[in-house]
Formats: sequence, C-alpha cells, structure tokens
Amino acid sequence: MLKLHLDTDIGGDIDDLCALAMVLNWPDAELLAVTTVAEHQGKRAGYAHYVIEHSSPTFVPLAVTVETSLRRAYLATLRQSGPLAQLIARQAEAFAREENYEAQYGQTCKGLPEDTINFQHDPLTCAIALGWNEGVEISEIPLKLEIEDGWLCQRVDDSGKPTRVVTRVNGDKFNEFWFSTVVRQK
Repeated sequence: MLKLHLDTDIGGDIDDLCALAMVLNWPDAELLAVTTVAEHQGKRAGYAHYVIEHSSPTFVPLAVTVETSLRRAYLATLRQSGPLAQLIARQAEAFAREENYEAQYGQTCKGLPEDTINFQHDPLTCAIALGWNEGVEISEIPLKLEIEDGWLCQRVDDSGKPTRVVTRVNGDKFNEFWFSTVVRQK
C-alpha cells in the first residue's frame, strides 16, 4: 500500500480539495498525514479539517516537531554533497539570516541546539508517513476538532474520533536519519 503525506495550500481555489478527495479514495493508498501552509487565523487548516475529519490521518503536533532541527553544524557537509544538499545549504543560510532562529530559539530554549536554523516539521511528517519509526511513539487518542475564533483546535475528548497522534519523537535520531538521507548520493 502506498503511504502518503499531503502538504497543501487548500482554500481559495478548488484543486487542493479535489486532490485531497482523490487521495482519500484512491485504491491501495493510505493518507497518513496532512499539513497546511500557515495563514492568518488558520483558515486553511479549517478547510482541511472538514475533509480530514472523515479520514484517518496521523497527526504530528507542532510540540513534537520542535524536537527536530536543521542545524548550522550540518551546512559544511551539505555544501560538499550533491546539488540538492548544496541547495539546502544555500537556502538554510538565507533563512538563518532572515529569521535568526539561532538567537530566537537555539540560544534561548533549553534543550535545543544553539545552532538551530529551522525546525524539521514537514520532513518529520514525511518520514513518519513513509514508515520511519525509530524513536517515534504513536497513540490512538479520541480527538474532537473544532473551529474556535477562526482557529482549528484539537481537544482530547472521550466522545471524539479515535485518531493516531504522534506523542513523542527522538529528535536526535530523526536529525541523524534526515541528515544521512539527504547527503547520501544515489
């Protein structure tokens, strides 16, 4: 069975809704995760909510993904690897200059590497959707999804839909896995 993670900018036009509906009904495909782009007041997440409440994806909460990080320590090796890894290094350097996560998070949040350039939200979600599970804990939790003040909120509720939720990840193991995968040349 093909396992999928869909990253979508659902809303505005209809093509993402059509794609999500097709994936949900595709024979021999399992939609394990859906992420949406950020938007003021979480409207895109709200649109996705109405579709995914009738499916069974795995939720990967932001609180779990902050255990992962793209680090400045990786850049030298990325620059020496193939073209895609070199592109990541250039983009990471530009992002680091613009967003300054190292000062905002890495140097102020206990437990995070000081050289954190960005968190690996989408790579972690993709890896879990593709079956990577080393250091990953998934629990089935009854969740109720609601829109509150324009934001999609997930609450644990005994009457909620049983939902697979990533409750823990070993960030160091994921960082090693991601890094070795990206610098590996085919």
